[in-house]
Amino acid sequence: FFKQKTACEIPKRDWSSDVCSSDLCEPGEVVVTGGGTESDNLAVKGIARAARDAGAPDGVVVSAIEHRAVLGAADRLAREGARVALAPVTGAGVVDLDRLEDLLDEAVAVVSVMTVNNEVGTRQPIEDIAAIVRDRAPRARLHTDAVQACSWVTADAYAAADLVAV
Repeated sequence: FFKQKTACEIPKRDWSSDVCSSDLCEPGEVVVTGGGTESDNLAVKGIARAARDAGAPDGVVVSAIEHRAVLGAADRLAREGARVALAPVTGAGVVDLDRLEDLLDEAVAVVSVMTVNNEVGTRQPIEDIAAIVRDRAPRARLHTDAVQACSWVTADAYAAADLVAV
């Protein structure tokens, strides 16, 4: 019924131009991975380890309600000696911005807050979080897992982040 196609018959797709059609990034800035977990690991571990390899602090701050891929990456980094902190959330499931601010300093290399929580659906204020990170930890990079958000929000919901998993 169906003819199986060989690899040379399947047209290659330029994913980077699809992702970058919103003018939020350049095609050379896109890394295509096997999925969200791999993207989260690459972003969180990659930034912290790159900072450590450069002789800079490798601190990590993640929200307490992150996807287990991010929490697992943070746990691994803690076992490697990185300082890891969990940013608490309010009763509404939104990152407590005052408490987040208290956790940030020059020793933080990466902050990760998911755009939309995959279990309770809360949307995080990524633009506000990015402003706090840039003020309190200017060397740090903000990562957001937007995998669950892509179908529900526009790219401006996560545009302020430095690294985005979609």
